Amino acid sequence: MDDDDPIPEAILCDVCKPIFAEHSYERSLKTCQNRDDNFIEEKDIPRLPHHPSLQSFKDAQSKHCSICSQFNLRKSSKDPFPLKYYFQIRSKDKAPPREGLHYEFRIETSEGMLSTASAPWGYPHIDFEIKSSPLVPCWEELVDRSLCRTWTGHKDVAALASAWLNDCKNNHPNCSQSYSKGWKPTRLLDVSEEGKVRLVEGKSVSAGQAYATLSHCWGTAEFLVLSAHNKRRFEEGMKTSEFPLTFRETIQTVRRLGLNYLWVDCYCIIQGRDDDRARQDWKYESLQMEKVYTNSLLNIGALLSNGPAGGLFRIRTYPLRCRILWSPAGHIGPKNFLFNLDTKNTANRVRWSQISGSNLMRRGWVIQECVLAPRMLSFGPENILWQCSQQAAADFLDQPTVELGKFHPSWTQSYPFWMLSDIAPIRRRRVYDIKARWMSTLASYLESRLTYPEKDVFVALNGIGTEVAKSSGTSFKNGMLTSTLPEALLHRSSSHYERRRDVSKPTWHWSHLYPEVDVYDIRLLYEQLTAGGRLILRMAYAFMSDDCKPLPTEDSIDYWPKCFLIGRLATKLPSSARKFYDGKWYDDVLSKQREFYVPIIGLLALYVYELKLSGLILVPSESGAFRRAGIWFIDSKPETLELYNRTCKTRPRMIVLE
Repeated sequence: MDDDDPIPEAILCDVCKPIFAEHSYERSLKTCQNRDDNFIEEKDIPRLPHHPSLQSFKDAQSKHCSICSQFNLRKSSKDPFPLKYYFQIRSKDKAPPREGLHYEFRIETSEGMLSTASAPWGYPHIDFEIKSSPLVPCWEELVDRSLCRTWTGHKDVAALASAWLNDCKNNHPNCSQSYSKGWKPTRLLDVSEEGKVRLVEGKSVSAGQAYATLSHCWGTAEFLVLSAHNKRRFEEGMKTSEFPLTFRETIQTVRRLGLNYLWVDCYCIIQGRDDDRARQDWKYESLQMEKVYTNSLLNIGALLSNGPAGGLFRIRTYPLRCRILWSPAGHIGPKNFLFNLDTKNTANRVRWSQISGSNLMRRGWVIQECVLAPRMLSFGPENILWQCSQQAAADFLDQPTVELGKFHPSWTQSYPFWMLSDIAPIRRRRVYDIKARWMSTLASYLESRLTYPEKDVFVALNGIGTEVAKSSGTSFKNGMLTSTLPEALLHRSSSHYERRRDVSKPTWHWSHLYPEVDVYDIRLLYEQLTAGGRLILRMAYAFMSDDCKPLPTEDSIDYWPKCFLIGRLATKLPSSARKFYDGKWYDDVLSKQREFYVPIIGLLALYVYELKLSGLILVPSESGAFRRAGIWFIDSKPETLELYNRTCKTRPRMIVLE
């Protein structure tokens, strides 16, 4: 792909060209002002002739006129032609624009306005923004230049990413809190030399040198990786051309961002399932993942690629932002104005779900990488996307950046990147806010997949769990956060079809249903508690150590995979209670056994005095302990209160879950 693709000029039909001819700028100003220099009513703005016939209009669209192709004709029994157009100036500055002037270009028929892709049912128009070229702010100029490129691998796209990175480093202290210049991974790729990549020891890299990381999909095809046999060759240096496409384009991006070092798992960890040295290296390096991503300067995400051959960069398929050079005669200052067509109509087609629904985010390890990295630059199907703890940005947004403290787009609430940022300031709400974010991240993790779940299901969460434990002042082990017990026992199956559990995992733990497990109810509980107006009533206590603490410490005995529950057993539930069983294993083996019910929590709405109870369905096992068979909840007001009162009169007992 040519790295020097020009900024596209607007394609205008013969009817639209005179609209932007010489002196048309002054003419449009005069038509929108009256004698008192106040803007006249829209109905009084003179209408000027546009396309005279349907054939003329369709010919212009077929030739991709940048204006005509934005409008759609409504179905009507009447002939809408000839068309007319006019400008509505939204700015009320009397003087010619110095910083900029906003226009709305509208086309109307005898029956009303034509619709546009951006406003099919609203008030159709195309927004224009005129800016004097030397006065264009740096941010907007970079966004314009980036969006004008047909190739997301263009150097101007990288220049925009570099501007985001530099702005974050200089103005976002929160994004660098976890960044420690003194720590480096065991190995790094040195990409400072053009066309060559060398594997170096992390301890040989100076403290002031930052490094980037890469999140990517491995795929199923074999490709070049680091092994005990070719390690020396990597250390001596390899040609960049020997690496698969995704890694070549990542190296190019890292160099354009001004960085010399890159960490990629398949080249910085020795690979080989049947090699003892590789197994030992993985055993050590897997425990370092938290530090690797937390101390990186930037994480780069290859959202679309299914494997190393997929690449980072893409060709944009939607209509590009284009420019018209408008020369206002007699204007003092720069001769030309850059007249950009607004791209809302095309930008709306690009959804932020391209992150959460991407091939990359289906990989379980990536959730941890995204949460722990201080910044992330993602390469999507049409755009580049920037995320840090204080801002979000993309090269299709009207605003160059979005401040998260002032405005949270919907995608920032579901995506786990800001899990530990902008937490509720009130102490009680902060506690529940952290729990809600943990459950939200766990939910994203459970929607992803692991190649080797039997060995990685807990390891791939350790980094996130450790970080959350620091923020919440609790402990973390085996995918469980201390502060979320006992309500964390209330997970349920996410499948409506035949379900089989993992018999190697305890029935009380979410991993026994992995990957078809849902923690939505628990997350919703914490979100409601964060919002306030509700009170949680814990009706059981769970622990897994001999000192009766929720999770074992170094000085206590770990009872995993057993969990001890101090609670009250009930033998009957009201008829309005809803039950959710864990699946086929229960139906086939335990369905004929007697059920017991343990209330775990109650959620009380303070102002309306409504109570909801949730708990576990248990069945006895041959060992005398209990196995979880599902969950239940009830929110019918009279029956809930009756069950609560009846349960509270029952003496608590020790319940062993296995």
